This record gives sequence, structure tokens and C-alpha cells, in this order.
Amino acid sequence: MPVYKLPNIPGFLLFRVFFNARFYYPVFALMFLQFGLNLSQFSLSNLIWAVAIVSLEVPSGALADVVGRKKLVVLAAFLMILEMLVLLVATPEPGPLLLALFCLNRFLSGAGEAMASGADEALAYDTLREQGLEDRWGEVLEWLNRLSSLAFFIAMLVGAAVFDSELLNRFLGWFNAHPNLTAADTLKLPLWLTLGNAVISLLAALSLKPLQAESGASRRGQRPWKKAMEVGKSLLTRKNVLVVILAVVLFDQTARASLTMSSNTLAAYGIEPGWFGVISAGFALLGFFVAGPARKIAEGQSQQLVFWLLVSLSLLGLTGQAGSRGLGGLFFLGLLSVVMNLVQFFSSFFLNKLSESEERATLLSFKGLMSNVGFGVVSLYYALVSGLMATEQSKDYLRSLYSLPLYFVVGVFLFLIVYRIGGEDRREGNEEPQ
Repeated sequence: MPVYKLPNIPGFLLFRVFFNARFYYPVFALMFLQFGLNLSQFSLSNLIWAVAIVSLEVPSGALADVVGRKKLVVLAAFLMILEMLVLLVATPEPGPLLLALFCLNRFLSGAGEAMASGADEALAYDTLREQGLEDRWGEVLEWLNRLSSLAFFIAMLVGAAVFDSELLNRFLGWFNAHPNLTAADTLKLPLWLTLGNAVISLLAALSLKPLQAESGASRRGQRPWKKAMEVGKSLLTRKNVLVVILAVVLFDQTARASLTMSSNTLAAYGIEPGWFGVISAGFALLGFFVAGPARKIAEGQSQQLVFWLLVSLSLLGLTGQAGSRGLGGLFFLGLLSVVMNLVQFFSSFFLNKLSESEERATLLSFKGLMSNVGFGVVSLYYALVSGLMATEQSKDYLRSLYSLPLYFVVGVFLFLIVYRIGGEDRREGNEEPQ
């Protein structure tokens, strides 16, 4: 049976792909500033996003396990529509109203991502489990990575193109159309396209079928906060699950920090800004080619081999990006993009195998929460490093990036210490990862 005929899988794939592929990503900061925000207000709005997603991540996962995963997925898609509409009604005029609308947008965005985090994946995996098809999960993840990579590739290129009024005018000129669009005319085009994705996400969410187990009495009367506390407490006694989550945090931190600063790194390599969107789209497309090998490794190799593979790729990418001085640095940034893809694939593959149905969304939300906290820690670390070092010149900035492999090596040693002294797994039925 092909993947698109598996129960709930087509809806899951459509929701995840269209929910995450947003056309405004390649022009995110520039668009906010052109609306009329200053850098301080832009930072404030993103702080609100971070607070929303961190504070709601675990409660939303517990809520999904209690009231049903489909309801949370539908709510996430609805919030995505609202966050787009808030910006589409905003007038690009500096002032308190504009700031309020953007802060509301960032809150809705963070809340929506928190609602979706864990709920969609838990629903899809448990649907397969109810049908005795959970061994097909690796195949589903392979398709998800490929489709997501293609969607990001298209969104990055199209989003940047429609935002650029001069480029769009030249393109339309090939068809004998001469609208003479201005920057004001194209400012909201990425948002309109993303609203279309949000509508498709909502339709995909509505097409999902609730789990048979969710209609049972076992989950009635439970409180989400109590559920979250129970799962969090049990997590400390389950070494095999905790090790996977800590490994996700370890590898995600430095790779994500590097890719977040990739525009600065590309500029330091002497690459013109006009190529940034094309390069980012190329990095996104790497996930298409990584998906197949990742599935084979996950299904055929031990977690120990996966761990040391990611250690090797991370160290090579982190040290290589700092030591490069030209186009060769793209190879190492690409490696870090591959690491991000592999971490997402392996974490989903192993955590779903190790978790129970009634806790799955909550556990996946804990993974998301700890990853975001870890990213905050490494961001603070690099902020301190860059504050102590001169980073205005390209060579000085690249030299400061050596702090990231140093941070990563310390993290690997701490991880190994925690793994060696960690207690035995007390949850019956789960084997210790090799």
C-alpha cells in the first residue's frame, strides 16, 4: 500500500508541509522593517513569539493527549490564518497600532506552532499503530522530508521574488505586462501566498480522522497540566527516552545557531546578498536527498552509530565554516543543514518508537521545549563571545565562529557523562538504546 493510501497520512503530510513552508521567510526581517518597525520593535515582537511558544509548548502537547490531537491541529491551522490576516490588515505606518498588530501576529504564530508541535505527529503515528502499520513510519518520514524540502525550496525562491518589485516587473515584462509595481505594491504578496498555505493547512487538518482510542474513557477528566507534570516526572526515570531528547538538544543548538547567522557568514565569505535566497533555497533542498539515506540508517543501524555520525558531521561543519574564507564555506554550511535534517528525522523516528500512545504528543512537546531552551542558551553564549571579541571585520567574525565547535565539544562531553551516570530505564517494555 503506497504512503498516500495509509490512513491519516496524506492529511498529515499536507498539513505539515503547508503549515511550515512560509513565503515570507526569506524576507522576514526586511518585510517587518519596511512595514515601519524599527529594530528594537522587531526584536520585541520576536521575544513575544519566543515566550508564546516556550510557555505553551508542553501544555499544548498535554492538551492534545487529553482532548484529542485533531482538535489541536485544527486550532493550529486556524491560528495560522489569523496571524496572516492580522498583518494583511495592517497599514505600513509607524505607530503604536502597527506595533500592537505585529506583537499580536507573533503571539498567534508562537501559539500556533506550539499547538501543532507534537499533536500532528502523534496523531499520524498512532493512526498507523492502530492499524498495525507503525513499521511504515520511517517511510512516512522520508516522504515528509522530501516534500518539506521541495516546499521550502519553492517558498524561499518565490517569496523573495514576489517581494522584489523590480524583479517582478521584469518577470511580468516577459509576458508583455507592464504593471510598474512599487515596493509598497509587493510588500504583502508573500503574506497573501502564505495565507493560501494556511487555508490548505486548515483543510488538511479537517480531513484528519480522530483516533479510536481518543473516544475512550481513559482520557476523560484528565487535566493537561497534571498530564504534563506526570510525563515530565516519568521522563527523568526513562534513560532511553531522555538520552534521545538530550541528543536532539546537543545537535540542534549549534547547527541552528550557525544557520540563523548564515547571512552574516555568507557576507563574510564575500558572497553578494542577492545570492542569499538562492543559497538558502539550495540548503533547504538538501533534505530531499538526505531523506532516503536517513531512513536506511534509522531502520538498519544502532543509535550509537547515529550519535557518532552526527558528532562527526557537526564538528566538520562547525570548524569548517569558521576556517573557510570563500565559496568553499558553502560546503560546511550545507553540512550543518544536513545535520538539522538528520536530527529532525532521527528524533521523530526514535521518540515515537519509545513513547506510549497516551503520552506521545506531550513527550514530543517536551522535545520541542528543550530544543528551544537549548537554542536560547547557545544564543546567549555566542552573544557573550561576540561581545568580548571584535567581530566587525569579516576575518574577526569568522574567527568568533570557532567558539561554536568549542561549545559543541563541551556539550558532547557533558552528554556522555550524563549517559554514563544516568539511571536505568524504569519503564517496562522499552529497551535501552544501543
